[in-house]
Amino acid sequence: MEARAAEIRDAVVALQRGWPAEAQEAGRRLELLQRSPDAALVCSSLLREAINRGDGLLAFFAAQTLAARARICTPGEEVMLWRPMAGDLVRLIKAAGSGASSPLSAPVLRQLSVALARLAVQLYDSWPEAVDDVLMELSVGPNLTPFLEVLQALAEEPFSRRLLVSSSHRSRFLLALREKTLAVLQAIGTAAQAQLGVPVLRCATEWLKAQTGFEEWLPMVAFGGSGGAHPALGVLRPVFSPLAMRAAKLEMGLEAMEAAAELLEACMPLVHDLAAEGSVSTVLLLLGSFLDTCARLPQSAPHAAYLVEGIALGDAIGVLLTVLHTAFAHRVPLSRGSDQFRSDLFSAAAKLLVLVGPGSSSDVDCEGGLLGRGLDMWDALAAAHRENGPTTESEEVLTLAFGHLLAALPQALVLPPSLAAVPEDWDMPRLRSRMSQLLTSWCGGNNARTDAMLGAVAQVSTQLLLLSGRQSPQALDWAQA
Repeated sequence: MEARAAEIRDAVVALQRGWPAEAQEAGRRLELLQRSPDAALVCSSLLREAINRGDGLLAFFAAQTLAARARICTPGEEVMLWRPMAGDLVRLIKAAGSGASSPLSAPVLRQLSVALARLAVQLYDSWPEAVDDVLMELSVGPNLTPFLEVLQALAEEPFSRRLLVSSSHRSRFLLALREKTLAVLQAIGTAAQAQLGVPVLRCATEWLKAQTGFEEWLPMVAFGGSGGAHPALGVLRPVFSPLAMRAAKLEMGLEAMEAAAELLEACMPLVHDLAAEGSVSTVLLLLGSFLDTCARLPQSAPHAAYLVEGIALGDAIGVLLTVLHTAFAHRVPLSRGSDQFRSDLFSAAAKLLVLVGPGSSSDVDCEGGLLGRGLDMWDALAAAHRENGPTTESEEVLTLAFGHLLAALPQALVLPPSLAAVPEDWDMPRLRSRMSQLLTSWCGGNNARTDAMLGAVAQVSTQLLLLSGRQSPQALDWAQA
C-alpha cells in the first residue's frame, strides 16, 4: 500500500509542476490508480496526511476518489472496509468544523460530504444510525459549514440515479431518511440563527427539493400539507426570516441573493395555497423582499451601473427576472392573494422589461440575454393561465397583468435618444417574431385584449418614427417589430 501511496504522491507533484507532457502522463496514471481495487484504502490513508500538510491537490484527489468509490460500494466491502472509513470521515469533518484540525477547502469538503452521504445509503443495513450520527456529531462547533455541506449532500445523493443501489435498498433508506426530516430541518433552522450565510440557504433549498423527491421515489406513502403548504416550510421559517429576506434585499451580496432565489423556486411545488400560514410566513415574505429590491432599481440606467457596491445592476436584474419567472410559472398572481400584491408583482415585471429593453441596454438579445429572459417571464404567466384553464377570476387577473405589459412595451422598445441608428447586430427578424409570439399568446382570441394590443403597437410605432433624425430604414424596421 505504501508503494501505491508513493506513486500517487509523485503523480500529484507532477501535476502541480504543470509541465504539459509530464502533467498529462500524471493525470493518466492517477485515473488508473483511482480505478484500482485498493484505491479507497490508499486514499483514506493519504487524505489525513494531505490535510495536515496543507496539500490541497492531494487532498482533493483522495477525497474525490473516496466519493467515486463510495458510489459503487459492493456488499462484500461494507463491514470490513467502508464502515470504519465512514466513521473516520465523520471524525475528520467534525474536527474541521470544531477547529481541532486544519480547515478543509470547499472542493475537498464537498467531495467528502458526497462520499459520506453515499456511504449512509450504501451501508444502511450495517449503519442505520448514520443520519443520527451526523446530527449529533457535526452540529456543534464554531464553524457549521461542514455540517451543512453534509446535510446538503444527504438531501441530494440518496435520490441520484448514479448511485448504484437496488431499488428496494434505496426505498428502505429513503423511508428512514424521511422519518429524520423534521430533525434535519430543525437543525438547519438552528444553524440559520447561529451562522448567517449562503451554506444555510443552499442546504435548506436542497431539503425542500428532497420533499418532492420523497414523493417521486416513495409513491405509496402519503405526504401532508397538500391542503395549503408543506409542513417543511413552517419548520424552516427561521431560514426565511431574517436570513433569506436579507439576502433577497442584497444585504449579503449577489451570491446570497442568487441562493435566496433558488430557495424560492424550491418552495413553489410545496405551496398549494398562498393564504396558508406556512406560505404567508415564508414564501410571501421572501417574494416581498425581492419586490422591495426591484422597487429600488432605477427607472432606467445603463447596465454598467452598480446597484450597490460591487454588484452590477445587470446582475441584480438577472436574479429578479429569475424570481418573477418562477412566480409567474407557478401561477402565483393567479392564486389567492391581495390585489395590492398582484399589482406589485405586475409593476415589478413591467419595470424589469423596461430595464432590459434597448432604451437601457446595448445588449438586445431576445434569446438568451436579459431581454429574452424578460420576454420569457411574461410568456410564463400566459402559459400558466392557459395550462390551468381560464376562470372568471383568473381572466380578471390576466387583464390586469396585460395592462401592465402593454403600458411597459412603449418604454421597453423605444430607442434611446443617443442612438443614431439601430446596430446591425440587433436581430430584428427574431425580435419581431418574439414580440408577435408574446402578444399572440397573451391575446389568446380575446377580443378586448386584441384591441388593446393593437392600440399599444400603434403607440410604439408612432413613438419610434417621431424620434428626431430617426426616419431611417433601420428605425422603420424597428418600428415594424
